[in-house]
Amino acid sequence: MDSSINLKSVSLGNPTGHLEGLDAVIDKDYAAAKLGRILRAEELWIITDVENVYRNYGRDNQESIRSLTRSEAKELYTKDEFQQGSIGPKIKAAMHFLKYHGEKVMITSIPCIKDALDGNAGTEIRNEI
Repeated sequence: MDSSINLKSVSLGNPTGHLEGLDAVIDKDYAAAKLGRILRAEELWIITDVENVYRNYGRDNQESIRSLTRSEAKELYTKDEFQQGSIGPKIKAAMHFLKYHGEKVMITSIPCIKDALDGNAGTEIRNEI
């Protein structure tokens, strides 16, 4: 699942005074993390097409990750454990949200939201205790 939205943005800085359209890409996960920070939200839920985050996704040794601390997520992200253009941007957004304000990020899919609320699905990422 692509985590970015392609759109046209308007530049107001044109020296001739005319508006000019520019191509832009917005990472919706990062935008959600920024909005959560601005709103001082305690939790950020990132809904995707998988039940939770996986280590070695798509490989024979794929392993479900139910919980991570922000530092564990950062370590795995730095090791390129999370696919860029897929779960990687969601992990990066989660780390940003937790670094600046939030207490919890939950990554899960729509069918698993109720189970995630009950603690039986999804990947929960928190700051260290």
